[in-house]
Amino acid sequence: MTRKSNAASDKLFSDKSTSIWPTLWQDIVDLVAEISHASAALIMRNNTTNMEVLVSSQTTDNNPYNVGERSSL
Repeated sequence: MTRKSNAASDKLFSDKSTSIWPTLWQDIVDLVAEISHASAALIMRNNTTNMEVLVSSQTTDNNPYNVGERSSL
């Protein structure tokens, strides 16, 4: 599987201070969603005022979460 590219995730993964491997994390969340039969698996970041989706599973069409999406705390 390949990671869907968008401005939020491209900026995140190009940032040297958050040096994570996007393909590896995408594979992990896809595997977790598949094993647990969940419609979504996420890796999120807790900012001061909100939560941000960093990686979202791509295993089903009914995943309501998109990379870069934020929710107020």
